[in-house]
Amino acid sequence: MFIKCLIAGSLLLLGTSALADDGSQQDASQQGTITKVSLKDLQTKCTDLQANPQIKPIKVTVTCNELSYFWKAGDGKPATLTNQRSIGAMVQMKGFQVPHDYFSADADDTPITCQTFVKYEHKVQNVDVELSCDELAAITDLGEYCEPIVSQRAKDDSGLVSDNATKETISLCPGNAAKTDQH
Repeated sequence: MFIKCLIAGSLLLLGTSALADDGSQQDASQQGTITKVSLKDLQTKCTDLQANPQIKPIKVTVTCNELSYFWKAGDGKPATLTNQRSIGAMVQMKGFQVPHDYFSADADDTPITCQTFVKYEHKVQNVDVELSCDELAAITDLGEYCEPIVSQRAKDDSGLVSDNATKETISLCPGNAAKTDQH
């Protein structure tokens, strides 16, 4: 099962000032801090700044990336299935009887190989997309916006993609089916 978790990176407003609502107009790079806002707030701020004819055209950078997890068949794990063997016996003699009963006997176990699965972490590194304020205003869901961008870039540039095994495994051995091991 491929469980997908798409992380849309931060939005950065380039070439403009970060204006605090309290009236201070210090540039964010001069302050050394970036004010965190919602997508809706940034869209509004971009539209407001764009309306000022003294400000150069605004470029917005959307940084998209991906972090997801999936399971892959791992090496088989040796195990055994326990076999049972019983020997039955009854004894009779003229009017007397030892009733029939079963007695345990040695039996070799059956060796098997169990299927295992390993959980992998899938990462696609940052992909930057430059937008105008109008293009930014059209975005309603960052994950939905970034998903096709990240998927396409991963296909186009495999160097952006890394798949690494985690320490999580599932073994389908008898007696511990669907047990998760961390090694």
